[in-house]
Amino acid sequence: MNMGFVGIFRIYIVVANSPLLSWANHVILIAAVLSIFVAAVYMTKVKNIKRMFAYSSIEHMGIVMLGIAAGGVGYYAAILHIIFHAFVKSSLFFQMGQIYRVYKSKSIYDVGNYFKYNLAGAIVMLLGFFSATAMPPSGLFISEFLIFRSLFEANYLWVLIIVMLLLTMIIWAFGKNIFKLLFSPAVDFNENDLEKINPAESLSQFILLALVVYLGLNPPHEFVSLIQESIKNLQH
Repeated sequence: MNMGFVGIFRIYIVVANSPLLSWANHVILIAAVLSIFVAAVYMTKVKNIKRMFAYSSIEHMGIVMLGIAAGGVGYYAAILHIIFHAFVKSSLFFQMGQIYRVYKSKSIYDVGNYFKYNLAGAIVMLLGFFSATAMPPSGLFISEFLIFRSLFEANYLWVLIIVMLLLTMIIWAFGKNIFKLLFSPAVDFNENDLEKINPAESLSQFILLALVVYLGLNPPHEFVSLIQESIKNLQH
C-alpha cells in the first residue's frame, strides 16, 4: 500500500509543477472522500477482523490524500501520517496472528474475553485501537490534526465536515468490534484446546506503538529533515 502511494506521490510532484495542479487536486480530493466513505460503509458491516483492519487502512489512505490535495502543511502531515500508519497497522496485523492462534477464527462472532486468554496481546489491541483512531498521545492524532488544519486553511470546510462525520462512524464501528474481542464472552469457545501465547511475542508490537507516540511528540531532527526533503519540490 505504501509502495502504491509512492508511485502516486512521485507523479503528483511532477503534476504539481504544471498547470494541471488544480485539476489533479480535485481528482485526489474526490478519490480521498470516496475512499473514506467506502471504508465507513464497510466498517459498519464487516465481521472479519483482518478485513476490518484492511478497510481501516483504506480510510487512512483517504486521509493521507486529503493532506496532499489541501497542500501547505498537509504535505508534511500526509507523509507523517503514512509513516505512523505503517507502524500502527503492522502491530495490529502481527497481533492478528496471535488472535487466530487462540480462537482458530478471524470472525468477530467467534472471539471474546481476549484479556483473559492473552493479556499482553489484548493490551496491544487496545493501544492499537487508540492509535489507529488517532486518539492522543498517538502520533496519528498529530498528523490528522495537521491535515484537518490544512483543509481548513484551504477553505475545504464542507470536505472537513463530511470527513469528520464519516470518521465518527468508523471509530464507532471499529470500537464496537475491538471491545467485543477484548471484553465480551466468547460464544462456544473451548478453553481446553487453548494455545498459550508467550507475552514476549507481543514485544515487537509494543515497540512499534511506542515509536508512533515518541516520533509524534518528539520527532528527531533527522526524521523531520527526511520528510521535508521528500516534499521540497511541492508548491507550499
